[in-house]
Amino acid sequence: MEYVKPKKRKFNKKSVYSSVSIILVVFVIVSSTLFQASVDPNYWKTNAFISSVLINIALIMVGVVSGVGEADNYYHNLLNGLYQTTYNKYRKMRDSIDRFVDKFTFWNTDYFEREKKDKYIKYLDKYGIKQGAKLLELDRVDIAKLDKPQQINGTYFKSLTQEQIEAIYRVLNGKIKSKPLHEDYFLNAFISDQNVSMYERAGNQEKNKNKKFIKLITYRILMTLTVALIFAGLQIDTNNDVTMQQIWVNMITRLWALGNAVAYGFFTSYEMTKDECIFIDYKTTVLNKFYLEVVENKTFNSKTAEDLARDEYEREVSNNGEIRECETKDNGENI
Repeated sequence: MEYVKPKKRKFNKKSVYSSVSIILVVFVIVSSTLFQASVDPNYWKTNAFISSVLINIALIMVGVVSGVGEADNYYHNLLNGLYQTTYNKYRKMRDSIDRFVDKFTFWNTDYFEREKKDKYIKYLDKYGIKQGAKLLELDRVDIAKLDKPQQINGTYFKSLTQEQIEAIYRVLNGKIKSKPLHEDYFLNAFISDQNVSMYERAGNQEKNKNKKFIKLITYRILMTLTVALIFAGLQIDTNNDVTMQQIWVNMITRLWALGNAVAYGFFTSYEMTKDECIFIDYKTTVLNKFYLEVVENKTFNSKTAEDLARDEYEREVSNNGEIRECETKDNGENI
């Protein structure tokens, strides 16, 4: 019998986070049981309790921010990690279409129309309409007749309910929104502002940079100030009425708060990185479709703006005869 090597289990970040949390919780349970810790509502009114809560809040804030920052740097720079693998795959695909970028605008417009039509067909399918593609080619007069079976332009259509007919009208009237993605969204791995060109973003660069700087500085100052005020308000208790058990419980709960916060920060950063990779991978998929249709298989005749202008010119010549070239004044105005 042939030996089948077992598959190596993937490193699961969620399992690690859950395991760390469980271990820390068990640690708190064991320590609180050993020291006979109990809940005393009267203790909640004391300065010691308020101080302990504020310290834990400060530790959680520091832990989450530190965890997110460290994890973001770790996940983005991890060789053969999810982000690097996804980005390198995109970069390779982007380089392969570099010589054909001038054709991407026209292809992207057509791709949007196909995606939009597919979205409309899926929307109609939710209402049980199975001939969505054909129905969207009809005019409103023909659609109004579909309360009964019809034969229109050689195609047979089954009868539709009033609700189904209204769904078709919503599509035709533009009630189902679908916005195109700007070409720069696909041609740059890090752009998420979908409907604004690179030119427009460059014009707002200084303003956006200042807004981002002010936002980050304000956030950092508030966090640092909060933590500093909490720790500045601490006072050493010189009395000897604090038991060693209470000291241990305080230390353990603070370690748990910090450890859990750091773990949560790492987990949050991983989820954000994973979402970022999903969209970079989608861009790679779209660029690959462009490459297959335009470059490799040549199933799509993608044209540049000049090609479109030439086609329009040739149609005009064919319909109206030779077009007289425009004469210009010295100032460049057409006459």
